[in-house]
Amino acid sequence: MSLKTLEVSISEKKVERTVEHTDTVLTVKPYTTEKKNLQGLEFKLKGLPYPVRVLTKDLPALFVGSKVRFTGVMQTYQGKEYFRPMDCEVIEQSSISKLATAGVSWSGQL
Repeated sequence: MSLKTLEVSISEKKVERTVEHTDTVLTVKPYTTEKKNLQGLEFKLKGLPYPVRVLTKDLPALFVGSKVRFTGVMQTYQGKEYFRPMDCEVIEQSSISKLATAGVSWSGQL
């Protein structure tokens, strides 16, 4: 057995820094992962051009119109930076959200 070529290169370690993103929720809908059937929510936010998904069992009505803080990491995909959230927390609950979580149906403007 002989060793013809040996390539040595420096390994690059990736450091993922935790990032917080605070934004207003425009729409939220439930989703389920394909492989493990985990429950989560898909958020459309005012300040991001793409939807973000978080694994949670919370009701979607809790987040509609509310101000939410997401904690996650930035990730590069095809040369572009994307925010990948891991957790979400309601900072300021909207009046529509308060009515929905109380079980009140509302059609109109507040």
